[in-house]
Amino acid sequence: MSRAGLSISVAAMTLRHANGTVALDRVSLELGEGSICAIMGASGSGKSSLLAAIGGRAMACQGRILLGGTLLLPQTLPGLRPMIGQVYQDHRLVRQSSVLANVLAGAAATLPLWRVLTDRYPTDLVERAGYLLDLLGLDESFLSRRLDSLSGGQAQRVGIARALIGGPRLILADEPVASLDPPTALRALRAISSVARETGATVVCALHQPDLAASFAQRIIHLQKGRIVSADGSVGRDAA
Repeated sequence: MSRAGLSISVAAMTLRHANGTVALDRVSLELGEGSICAIMGASGSGKSSLLAAIGGRAMACQGRILLGGTLLLPQTLPGLRPMIGQVYQDHRLVRQSSVLANVLAGAAATLPLWRVLTDRYPTDLVERAGYLLDLLGLDESFLSRRLDSLSGGQAQRVGIARALIGGPRLILADEPVASLDPPTALRALRAISSVARETGATVVCALHQPDLAASFAQRIIHLQKGRIVSADGSVGRDAA
């Protein structure tokens, strides 16, 4: 299942919020295929904005972003989106649906429309969903449970599984372990790094725990007021 991750090249990127506030100020960044990078910084430093820009959810007003050598533009985003798995701070899950349906939604872009509309998913994909949940510490019984019956930490892990299910070439995770206790957080990061090794994916993960970042990432980038203030290479070790 291994394949090349997406390289990331960000050049002199500036991003402003709708109210004119500068979220990112002339940020430049280079990440190779299959690298694992942690983004750190205080609240409001620009971590979420950087992930949103790389994932195409926010378009820069200056500078450029290349993913796997492709310039990120509104017209190229539809082709890039199926290659990107995203974990959101607010989960963005369907509370009235089952855990299985929420996880498999992450693979919808790679499936024929009729399978999505009829909920007739391939058996191997359903088994993959169970495998990912198990990696994250949620047993098979969770597959049939409604999302709104879960705790916040359990829902957060469902969101991680959804991001991983499609075998993305780029994983963007915005505070993916914020609702988890330390042992569960470490297990979740190990799951992300394990799947990244398996698929060859590049990972960019916003974290606020220095110890977890050091154990998880090959590179740690620190943001302050929308600017990169340090970028340490080969400072961590894999969490697995």
